[in-house]
Amino acid sequence: MKVRPACIKPEDAVELVELLEFLDQWFASDPSLAAALDRFVGGGYEAEELRAGRQRFCSTTCRQTAWRRRRLAPVEPVVTRSDTVYQCPDCEARYLGDQRCDGCNTWCRRVGPGGMCPCCEEPVAIADLVTAEQFAPRPARPTRRR
Repeated sequence: MKVRPACIKPEDAVELVELLEFLDQWFASDPSLAAALDRFVGGGYEAEELRAGRQRFCSTTCRQTAWRRRRLAPVEPVVTRSDTVYQCPDCEARYLGDQRCDGCNTWCRRVGPGGMCPCCEEPVAIADLVTAEQFAPRPARPTRRR
């Protein structure tokens, strides 16, 4: 009987492998269980076939995809609208998370990510506190010679 491989999620594959390992140990512990399985299934599967079919993924492509997903590079944090400082172009009032000026009823410009100042309770952008020159330059990567 020819069985087509099926693509499943990596977390489901891990659970299936654990189940098959449990069955393998169970069948190995008592030879009469293997005979009972053969009688129950009607000879379609043998215990040895179940032991041999414990691969985690249906193909090399699925295995590689799962490996890449597990080792993804960390994602840069996304600044939400509530963490963004906006400034009115007319009255220069600043707002944290509000894009529209309450007094002028105009759209505000985005200043950048920031928060409330603990001293004066006014919105302060990170760009107001830190300049690009204050950051240490990234070290140059050594080039590999072949």
